[in-house]
Amino acid sequence: MPNKKRTFLITGATKGIGRATAEILSVQGHQVIGIARNQADFPGILYEADLVDESTTVDVFNRIHQEYQIDGIINNAGIVIPEALESVNLDHFKYVIHLNLIPALQAMQIFYERYD
Repeated sequence: MPNKKRTFLITGATKGIGRATAEILSVQGHQVIGIARNQADFPGILYEADLVDESTTVDVFNRIHQEYQIDGIINNAGIVIPEALESVNLDHFKYVIHLNLIPALQAMQIFYERYD
């Protein structure tokens, strides 16, 4: 049975795990749509957006949702700011939580479709 070509959305798409995932999916014949803060050479369609900004995030997700049928989402955007427990800066902690969780929730809300 031939593989069905699918369309995947990857946040944090131009570095590390996101980039490697994009390359693998592309080689397998899938369409890859990425979101990253900066333009880069990318094996698919790349949207530039800083996912820390909630309204920008919603705008870019809505544009993608209008143009493509997304079959899977890799919520890869994230950051780590290592700090010892006793000296965690709450502003850093809030930034990490904001970037690591809110765009993932927004993506799932915008692209969620029931398949009954």
